[in-house]
Amino acid sequence: MGNGFNNGFGLQLISSVSDPDGTTHNRFHQQYNGITVENASIVTHGKAEMIRSWNGKLELLPENLSLTPLIDDNAALMAAVQFIGANEYRWQNHSWEAQIKMISGDTNATWYPDPELVIILVEGQWELAYKMDI
Repeated sequence: MGNGFNNGFGLQLISSVSDPDGTTHNRFHQQYNGITVENASIVTHGKAEMIRSWNGKLELLPENLSLTPLIDDNAALMAAVQFIGANEYRWQNHSWEAQIKMISGDTNATWYPDPELVIILVEGQWELAYKMDI
């Protein structure tokens, strides 16, 4: 058995929507020691802070799962850029960068990727990976 539902287990609220009848639907991502478990999420359904049902998928994780990445986020980004091999990326183009700043109304907005460390199941093994939009 794994330790996925005790030490380190957590749920991060992603969204909350209420129906006209007062039913609230809360969507959560599973986390382990603060790291998101990919493809593991649930939606709870209830009224007056009482859950009446839920659906989704939670994962039991192995006790020996290492939470120390072999590379840092910058190395992961460089590997992804090299793998894709584009001539230019949005964050390197001044027009694209100006557009995201204008649309978002945020002068700090950028297309530059922000790698997120996640836990993912790869060929039957739980592994750490960096997730990012390139």
